[in-house]
Amino acid sequence: MGEQWDLIPLELDPPEHGKFRQLLNPLLSPPAVARLTPRIKERCAALIDRVRGVGDCEFMGAFGRAFPVGVFMELMGLPEDLYDTFIDWEFALLHAPDFGRKAAAAVAIRDFLRDLANQRRAHPTGDLTSIVVHAEIDGRKLSDDEVKGILYLLFVGGLDTVAASLGFFFRHLATDLDQQRMLRSHPDRIDKAIEELLRRFSVVTTWRQCKVDVELAGARLKAGDWITCNDSLGSLDPSEFADPMTVDLDRRNVRHLAFSFGPHFCMGSHLARRELSVALHAWLTTMPEWRLKPGAPVVVHGGLFGVEHLELEWAA
Repeated sequence: MGEQWDLIPLELDPPEHGKFRQLLNPLLSPPAVARLTPRIKERCAALIDRVRGVGDCEFMGAFGRAFPVGVFMELMGLPEDLYDTFIDWEFALLHAPDFGRKAAAAVAIRDFLRDLANQRRAHPTGDLTSIVVHAEIDGRKLSDDEVKGILYLLFVGGLDTVAASLGFFFRHLATDLDQQRMLRSHPDRIDKAIEELLRRFSVVTTWRQCKVDVELAGARLKAGDWITCNDSLGSLDPSEFADPMTVDLDRRNVRHLAFSFGPHFCMGSHLARRELSVALHAWLTTMPEWRLKPGAPVVVHGGLFGVEHLELEWAA
């Protein structure tokens, strides 16, 4: 786009990174998520009611995206009538193979968020966007680029990551009916199972910028190069996890990198875990046993890993 601004706080170094984390962490803290939980459950139940009696659905369109994206749109104050537009932008930005589509989506998201920020400056509504545009750091208002960097990161993270996880989780349970039945019989084990599923299906790929010239495993990297770091592969480290590609719901001491680590640990992790928990509890306790629809394709994508198309069926 010919602009220089950071995704905040992701692309900031200390001490600025810590200042913005202190500002933003309370917005997605456990108490904040607890206040959101009744609405999260309402959205989940409403979406399930639409498909329960049908006997099948394309899961990502009917629930996998609609549920977490709807929650986040409400939290951020995004107009729900633009849901399809936001999903199109998100897919183009993160998954389209054509760079022209990526660039066009990036510009469209920037322009929309800039206009939304201006609206909330003039007429705050108490949503996440309003809080960000009126926030202060070191006794000063945030700059336009700082507001843009925060809102852009929230938009991209909030519209894709939980949906990606739900797609992988539900695909797995559709193919391992023994595990699905076990969780139905023991719903108290669902939250622990989520940690193992997050380990096995970590979706986020991060990036880092080289500060100096260096050679790593025979590859010469130059200062300024941007490097893709698939650190979620640490969740599949065979020196840490026996048989790491297997989903073992009895696995002990599950540590994973699904939410990154250290100073960059995902500030949305509390909301993500709550959404995953609400979704799995609801489907496993109120829906019939689901499985893959025979002959239907399962489409996955890379970049930020996710499931694009997933057809499930059950006894209506």
